[in-house]
Amino acid sequence: MKIELNTHERCMIDFAAQHPEVLVLSADLGSSCEVKKFRATHPDRYLTMGIAEQNMVGVAAGMSTMGYVPFVSSFAMF
Repeated sequence: MKIELNTHERCMIDFAAQHPEVLVLSADLGSSCEVKKFRATHPDRYLTMGIAEQNMVGVAAGMSTMGYVPFVSSFAMF
């Protein structure tokens, strides 16, 4: 049996390679939310929003009105 590791991260990198409008917004949880390698692969499309999850969602909503496809990365409880 093969165990898949970092599937979310790998899929996001592949998806963003085909879609230049994709952005990832992180609340300082890149490693925990599996988007750290996305930052290395697409540094111009990775935004660190600090520990401000509510603000991050607002920024993502605004960016989506401008044609971007933002993915927010945080824990569900925030």
